[in-house]
Amino acid sequence: MAVTPTFPSRDSLRRLRFRPLDAAVGAGVFLLIYVVVRVGVSAHVPIHPGRATAIDTSPSRLPYYAARSVLRMFVALFFAYTFSLGYAYVAARNRRPRRAAAGGRWRPARNGSASSRRRRPRGGGPG
Repeated sequence: MAVTPTFPSRDSLRRLRFRPLDAAVGAGVFLLIYVVVRVGVSAHVPIHPGRATAIDTSPSRLPYYAARSVLRMFVALFFAYTFSLGYAYVAARNRRPRRAAAGGRWRPARNGSASSRRRRPRGGGPG
């Protein structure tokens, strides 16, 4: 009786050791999360239409404003991807969302042959 090798092999498990690069990537991920949380905490400042909002235009504040804008763009991108993938998932399984996405009545593409074309009756018919 033949013994089959185990998966994953022992050699591949030896290669999966912790390296300094792993620590650097982990620290970078935590730094990115920290920056997003730090910028996001102050992003909910209310803006009242009747009052003028003071914006500091000093060069030291510009990176902060740029970070807020980039954060807003990525939040909007997340919601756009979530909506489009969710709608595509539903439309792939149901006919009604597929019709709405196609802009009305959904019809399969014609192959151009004479048998697939509808012919109008000539003369005497309603219409």
